[in-house]
Amino acid sequence: MIFVLLIGANFAYVEAQRGRGGRGGGMGGNRGQVQRMRAQAMAIRAFPVERILSGISFGVSVPDSQLTMIRPIIKDAWAKRQGVLQIAKKDKSWKQAQEVLSTLNKETDRKLEVLLTKEQRKQLKKLLKKTDFTRNIE
Repeated sequence: MIFVLLIGANFAYVEAQRGRGGRGGGMGGNRGQVQRMRAQAMAIRAFPVERILSGISFGVSVPDSQLTMIRPIIKDAWAKRQGVLQIAKKDKSWKQAQEVLSTLNKETDRKLEVLLTKEQRKQLKKLLKKTDFTRNIE
């Protein structure tokens, strides 16, 4: 009885390794999906507006008066980002979305540069780099 279970377990392991067992097996036969997921991740990474807001709110010393001026910029950037991501999801145009979001990121950076001091910008840049958990995607 134990011998039959061991053979059955070994067979399941071998089939899973070939990409036919389990929940779809390995990724070998699904390269297109992996590439689309990677393109989507890179597009989202191009404009990390949520990390910018949390960094400014919690990681950088910013007085409330300054934060009041920054929030509308972030709110506008968030709305634009959401629009771009919705279109990209519908059209499967993640590469174009990445380019648009990269441009939006630079535009938002220029707007924030006017409102943040040199030290605040330095703190934010350091924090964003430290919290970029996707940098190994490339």
